[in-house]
Amino acid sequence: VALQGNTTGLNVAMESGRAITGTVTVGTTAVNGAWVNAWSETLATGGGAVTDAAGKYAIKGLPAGTYRVDVWTTEGTVGDTVTLTAGADQVKDLSVVKSLGIIHGKVTQADTTASVKALVLAYDGSGMERDRAVSDANGDYKLEGLEPNQSYTLKVFGATNGNWSTTGSGYAASCAVTATSGNGTTQNLTLGTTAQCVP
Repeated sequence: VALQGNTTGLNVAMESGRAITGTVTVGTTAVNGAWVNAWSETLATGGGAVTDAAGKYAIKGLPAGTYRVDVWTTEGTVGDTVTLTAGADQVKDLSVVKSLGIIHGKVTQADTTASVKALVLAYDGSGMERDRAVSDANGDYKLEGLEPNQSYTLKVFGATNGNWSTTGSGYAASCAVTATSGNGTTQNLTLGTTAQCVP
């Protein structure tokens, strides 16, 4: 349409774009400050937003199309597909399942009998303690507060007269062990006369 001078009486419909909104949680806890990204391979466009204190986000100004929506948090990531039509916004709540790194196994004496109430410590690469556990009546222990796919050194102190031994037959150390999610990584420890690497 060619316009000359001042023209009135025209009604122009502007497409302002649609929005994808929702809430990000880990379990039942809202996640604050997480980046949520929406991207359409077909349209080669997208957008993003940061969650607020209530875990809510809003990605606005998106044209109609199908988007992959992903969120990254310190507890893990999750994503899903959302289709926007020209006439409606879409709500997509994202719930992150916390991924736990686990190392477990059995602590035994040199004679292969179970070591009960032994203290097992996990240290990261900087030497900081990250988790601890005490072996049960069968000598079994489980460390489950670790970062998945990270390497840890384990140290175990056998219980002697109610105290944890740091020398002699009451002590052992492991080589580097990588914590894994799911069933976890098995690392058995045998108490010995010196610090030892136990496969």
